[in-house]
Amino acid sequence: MTDEKKLTAEETLCGFIDAWQKREWKKLLNYVQISVLESWGDDIRQRIEYIKSQFWRTPIEVTFLSITQLNNVVYEAHLSYDYAPARGTLDKTERHVRIICEKGYMLPDPDGTWGVVPATIFI
Repeated sequence: MTDEKKLTAEETLCGFIDAWQKREWKKLLNYVQISVLESWGDDIRQRIEYIKSQFWRTPIEVTFLSITQLNNVVYEAHLSYDYAPARGTLDKTERHVRIICEKGYMLPDPDGTWGVVPATIFI
């Protein structure tokens, strides 16, 4: 057994954004909320294809406007980011992204693992 450092909600969100920007899909899955990830099935290729289909636009620049702890298992981050929907264009959007701490499927727990709720960040 290893003593892995548990990530904070903020570190989890930063890891998610970094992997998204670099289009490192397998790595990105490490930062997804447990319940969401498990609802996508057990096949890693299927999970990667699903996440790629949802995150096909790559954020160019991300600004963290605020992050708020809503309770002991939920944070909400307010983000602004630029992306290019088509060649030669640039759009900006804002999202309120949820990060939830769980020990297992539908088991919120402050001693669990933080994960981003992807549906709250889709462009």
